[in-house]
Amino acid sequence: MGSNTLALPPRTFTPPATVKALVTGLVVLMVLTPAAIAIHAGAYDSFFDNSLAGFGMWGTFAIHMWTRPDRREILLTVVLGFALRLVYDLAIGERGYVGSLVIGMGIFLGLASLAVMAVRSLEKPSERRVVCRRSLGVIALLTYLGFCLGFYLPFARAVLPRKFDYYLYQFDGALGIQPAFLAGRLFARFRPLFWIELMVYNCFGFWFSIIYAAHANTRVKYPVNVVKMLVANALIGFSLYFLCPAMGPKYAFPAFPDLPAAVRATPVLLWGVPNAMPSLHFGGAVLLFWFSQPWKWLHRFLGLFAVLTAVATLGLGEHYLIDLVVAVPYALAILAFSSNTPQRKLPLAAGAAMVLFWLATLRSVHFSPVAAWALVLATVGSALLLQRRLAARLWTALE
Repeated sequence: MGSNTLALPPRTFTPPATVKALVTGLVVLMVLTPAAIAIHAGAYDSFFDNSLAGFGMWGTFAIHMWTRPDRREILLTVVLGFALRLVYDLAIGERGYVGSLVIGMGIFLGLASLAVMAVRSLEKPSERRVVCRRSLGVIALLTYLGFCLGFYLPFARAVLPRKFDYYLYQFDGALGIQPAFLAGRLFARFRPLFWIELMVYNCFGFWFSIIYAAHANTRVKYPVNVVKMLVANALIGFSLYFLCPAMGPKYAFPAFPDLPAAVRATPVLLWGVPNAMPSLHFGGAVLLFWFSQPWKWLHRFLGLFAVLTAVATLGLGEHYLIDLVVAVPYALAILAFSSNTPQRKLPLAAGAAMVLFWLATLRSVHFSPVAAWALVLATVGSALLLQRRLAARLWTALE
């Protein structure tokens, strides 16, 4: 017998407007808190007179130019950049570091690029609007990551008072040399070398922008995600600093680059930021080298850049040699994590295992010279072998 009862639509729960507003407010608060703490800690006090910011904003300009704007857009951006520079020079004119005339120009060209792309992103629907919006989104993400890492600095300094620099110093000594102190003395003797390597160290962010721009605008799509790599490198890399906190020889040993009289491997109370183990600077340079493989000219240049970065991290007193060694399997793990191919599983697991092995054993084991060298060579050799096998798949899969 049929039923005349009308079927009622299923009930759906709609949260009250006050609940939505509360949740939205909490999310905004969580997002803005790291930025507020970073600014309060002085992370961006010297934006217009900071070489790191200058190189980073040159990267913003490079991303814009790599999107292939027309001549009118390029001219508008350059003219606006120089106009901003002129206003700044007339109003303030601060130049507090060597090379600011050229490096600092990136600040104004980058700001001009942001303004021009923002205007283009508001135009009628077009391919150009899509490209500008995508570029602005990535730049905003990278900027926010910078704020988050600025939040990390005061937080890590406060919660990790004990550092393990003496263990890392001891391991380098087991190799029979102290490369950071040797390179530091070389830098102190030849000041031009010091300034060149300081520039190499500070222009790090610019080359990440170049790699993103190259992959985002190439017609050949490879099974890698550069944005995923940038985010993972920042978040995972800085999280590892909590497992083996160390500052670097320049900060742990006030007489650097002179060798200390005697050092006993033990945790020590040191006031500073634990951002040494592993070396994200060298690990990032290795990632840049690997991700640039489809472009021969860029690949060769970034290979040289990786070598110069290794020298810079040591000679500037930012890292121990073992920091650079652990950075190689770390970079392998990040490369595999950022790829999209079945062959990534072994490099990801092996790279992560090698990093965790070093972080666990460096502060608990006394290494003989034979064991130290054997482990270093095995770590670097196996990581490079696994990367080579993975690369054979990554850079040919979709060509």
